[in-house]
Amino acid sequence: MSTPTVRYKYIEEVEVLEDYRPGGYHPVQINDTLRHDRYQIVHKPGHGTFSTAWLALDRNSSTYVAVKVGASYADKNEVDILSRLAMTDIWSLSCLIFELFAHRSLIDGIIAPQDDITAQQVHLQGIPPPEWWDKWDKRSKWFDNKGQALSNEQDIWSWDRRFRQWIQEPRKSEGMETINSEEAAALLDLLKRVLAWKPENRPQAQQILESGWVKEWALPAYNKTKRTPEVERA
Repeated sequence: MSTPTVRYKYIEEVEVLEDYRPGGYHPVQINDTLRHDRYQIVHKPGHGTFSTAWLALDRNSSTYVAVKVGASYADKNEVDILSRLAMTDIWSLSCLIFELFAHRSLIDGIIAPQDDITAQQVHLQGIPPPEWWDKWDKRSKWFDNKGQALSNEQDIWSWDRRFRQWIQEPRKSEGMETINSEEAAALLDLLKRVLAWKPENRPQAQQILESGWVKEWALPAYNKTKRTPEVERA
């Protein structure tokens, strides 16, 4: 007796039905609940090769969340990988904050070789952890074994120099108010911590929101813009 063949009309942007099988996608339907009834499925935004994506209501917090249901054959290390990538996003945030002030990238890396970029990072953050430092075979071009720069002082772009020449001096030349020393110190302290070499040493998003610079300067400035009438801002 032959095995019956299931026929269906292929729909573009919809996952292949044959992948709903042991070892493949997990079947999920609207109104299903996951994680001990915590997440109630309300919509399906899409799918990928290794998972389906769902919009769900978190019954504990009464908020909507994105839920990713991995296929059985998906890499079990994905959760760990995603958590590490989140710290990469935090690193990028520091670069973005600096760029909003300076109107240029913190690190010149558009056409620079990777080793040049690494040298810039060392000038900013000091030498990386030993297990990385020892594997950088071209470090002798810029630094001695203890991490001391071999370049002339005028060739080294430290935090203070970048901040002074790329932020403060352009503001002054345009007749704008420069950033006072207290705010500058708080801002640079935050940026340095967010750019820590190892992801686990970087502050999380909530910690950034609770940092001195955000509470004392960024949020008050943001709230002030919300209170300013559109006519005044025009």
